[in-house]
Amino acid sequence: MGKDLYNSVISKIAVIAPMFAKALVDMGLEKYGLTPYTVTPSQMKRIIDEEVFPKLKNFIKEAGALETIGGGKIVFNNKGEVVSIDNAVKKLIGLQPEMVFNITSNDKLQIKAPLNSVLNENKEVVIYEVSIKEPNVILNIAGGPVKDGDNKITGAMFFLQDMTLRKSLETEIDNVYEKLERTNNELKTAQNVAMQSEKMAAIGQLAGGVAHEINNPIAVILGFSQVLTKRLLESDANCMPLRSIEREALRCKKLVNDLLTFSRTSKSSMEPIDLNVAIDGALSLVETKAKMRNIGLIRNFDDKLPNITANSNQIQQVIINLCNNAIDAILESASDGQITITTKCHDGFIEISVSDTGSGIPEEVRKHLFEPFFTTKEVGKGTGLGLSLVYEIVQKHKGTIEVESKLPVGPDLSFKGSSGSLPGDPDLSFKGGSGSLPGTKFVVKLPLE
Repeated sequence: MGKDLYNSVISKIAVIAPMFAKALVDMGLEKYGLTPYTVTPSQMKRIIDEEVFPKLKNFIKEAGALETIGGGKIVFNNKGEVVSIDNAVKKLIGLQPEMVFNITSNDKLQIKAPLNSVLNENKEVVIYEVSIKEPNVILNIAGGPVKDGDNKITGAMFFLQDMTLRKSLETEIDNVYEKLERTNNELKTAQNVAMQSEKMAAIGQLAGGVAHEINNPIAVILGFSQVLTKRLLESDANCMPLRSIEREALRCKKLVNDLLTFSRTSKSSMEPIDLNVAIDGALSLVETKAKMRNIGLIRNFDDKLPNITANSNQIQQVIINLCNNAIDAILESASDGQITITTKCHDGFIEISVSDTGSGIPEEVRKHLFEPFFTTKEVGKGTGLGLSLVYEIVQKHKGTIEVESKLPVGPDLSFKGSSGSLPGDPDLSFKGGSGSLPGTKFVVKLPLE
């Protein structure tokens, strides 16, 4: 990126000094111990201001071409009439001969008001910037009074400096800086996804290593409880405890299998999956956490949902992260609540919604919702990676994610953002409404094809 900035700046300066552009920039870099590959936008701005422009002006003056950079002045008498005007000014603003002495009438330079301030309002100095469309130039204009020996104002003098090149360079540098910021954010997000994948691989290896040891005692407990239950009459007092042992052993076995499925190492392979089964497996991993906090998990699945080509592990990561967020939101509202997970198919998409009865999302948070490392939780309670990973996974599946949120007091706030944009981009639209119960609903839409 540094090399791109270097080349861009040289190409701009070469318009004025084609033979010296590279030498001027290289001398500035050398003075500060920098190279085209290491220079940052802020460093390049300093080099242009302190090294390039002063040398560039000296070069132009020595070449006898002051007019090229648009330096010049206009002198007025105390009536506001033009007394003299440099040729550089005429050329700079494309002034026709017949308009030279009527420069305030068409006010191309927007000089009428500043001139009046100097002549009639005792303004000592006026400085302003003006953009002229034809020709396309940006000018810095500074003016002040001309006085006689008795300190009486006899006129005014205005100096014009062409700022077009400088502004162009500043814009170019700002654009490069924005690119750097975007690239940096993309790299951070990619790194987060890689870290999450590595973590899942580690969990998979750990789970695979201990699964055999866990499943063996579970199988023994389950087998003996079933054998004993069959030998007892329904009226036997030991029957109920044995059935409880059997039920919990089956639940434990399913939990281990779900954990193995979730954490199994994957090469991001896409394959036809039953989305309801994948989501149900993910919910079993958060169900205990929800129950311990008196939060209900409600499944509202479409049993006629067609299979979809997706990565089962990644879809489960989405559901777990959204449910964990929902649990935290409900806990913040200091009341029991419920989370509803709904699946349905329409218009060529499968829609998964995760809604909660939490406290809602305030407006100031919405712009940063999917940004990596953004969190409103206390230090140590959140990494700010959950929703950004959800966003990344939805993007990889060519889907979209929308958010609707209602606050407990005041108007409902609902907003949505397409996964085709960067987290935090302005196309996260926002609208107000009216409603009653607070809460948040995340809606993920995945294409069938």
